[in-house]
Order: sequence, then C-alpha cells, then structure tokens
Amino acid sequence: MGGMILFRGISVERNQAENIKENIIENGISGDEGFWQFELNNLRNRLKELIKKSDLNTEDTRPSIWINDNRGRGYRKLIDAFPVICAADELGAHYYALVHNKHKNKDEVGLIVSFKSDIDAVFVDGRDFLYTCFQLWDQNTSEYYVKQLNLLVNIYGISIKKYFEKASKSKKQNYRIAICDLATQDIEVVKEHYKNKIVIGGRYGTIFKAAFFVKAPIIPEKILNVRIVEQSPYSFTPDIRLHDFIEGRI
Repeated sequence: MGGMILFRGISVERNQAENIKENIIENGISGDEGFWQFELNNLRNRLKELIKKSDLNTEDTRPSIWINDNRGRGYRKLIDAFPVICAADELGAHYYALVHNKHKNKDEVGLIVSFKSDIDAVFVDGRDFLYTCFQLWDQNTSEYYVKQLNLLVNIYGISIKKYFEKASKSKKQNYRIAICDLATQDIEVVKEHYKNKIVIGGRYGTIFKAAFFVKAPIIPEKILNVRIVEQSPYSFTPDIRLHDFIEGRI
C-alpha cells in the first residue's frame, strides 16, 4: 500500500468557510493552523531494537530537552521532531467537524478535507483509544485479556499483538506508554488500522474508525477535495466504547 486517502474534519465560522476552503485548495495544510499543534519523533528505524529493551521508557521514545522561556517557566521540546496534523476516516472527520470541534456560541459549519498521503508519512494517533487500552486494560481485572487482545487485533491488525503482549507483562505505566509509542509507528499497524470497519467510541466521546497523525505540510497537489458540510451521512453510534473495553464488555 503506497498511498492512502485520509480525511480531516474542522469547524469554521460560517462567514469564513468559503475563504478557508479556497485557502486550503490553493495552499494545502501547513500544520501550524489553529491552537493545537503536534510533533512526533520518527522511531521506525529503531522499532526492532527498542521493543527488546526491558527498561524501555518514554525518554527512549520521546527524546526531549528542557527549554526555558522568558517568563521563568519552561517546557520539554522533542528532539529531531517534525510537525504532524490529525486525520481520520470519513466518518471520524464528520464527527470532528460537526460535533467535537464545534463551539456552542459560534455559528459554525464543518469542512471535510480529503487528501492523499504516502504511508511513510502516516502514524496511528492513539490518544483517544489505544494508549488508554494499553494503560488501563487491567484496571479492574486481567480476566478479559484474551477478549481485549482479540478486539485490538480486529482494529489494528495482528502486528498490534506483540506490543500489547509486552505491555501486559509490565505494571509500569511509563513502559506501557512507551510500548504503545512503538505500536503507533509500526507500518503494519498503520495499514491494518486504515482498513478498520469497527466504529470506536474513544475518550471525551470521540467517534471514529481510524485516527492518524500525518507529517505536515500537506501540499496543494495532495488535496483531493474540500467540502462545506452541515450534516453527516453517518450515524455516530460506536460499536465499542473505551470503558466497555476496560470493563470487558466486548
């Protein structure tokens, strides 16, 4: 699978929708629009090495340095990171554009942007489902492990198995997070998640079939279509919710 077609759903004020649509068509997506901006380290060349590391932690998977700012505060900045944007399947993009990202006190419509991407530029965005599954699968009991593993395989493909198995053998949450970092970068996991048909109910009520980070920018030539939408052709009804996964109701 060389290329993928992905969707990005955003909410914009109605009176700015046409201008924003034309700007995306003409200029693409830079990755620095909006309040939330994300970066990733590329670990793909080190996955086989890192998964064998018994004391793996997020310092391995998210190497960073401390930056002091002018206000006497500071923050951690990833080393050798690149900007990424959020993308999803078409159902998920409609949910984000029409529900999740909308402001109640503004007159907004949704924009659905479809674009092409090489798979090498795509990573699983596990924030709203996969990371919590890795961290809290045994929060109440470990007796549902087999069912939980099988569901993850259905959503992310057989390659997710070795990562979840590793995570399940450690009680250290930092290790579980780091192992999940590796899983989100595995090309085979990305490929299979792209094919997923199960509607996921994730954190904060999010609804999607597949969630990704994509290396930015998205150049204009990669943009396929930009549509203004006010309603969705999809029902935002999940097949599995995050708390059901944790509680074994699968």
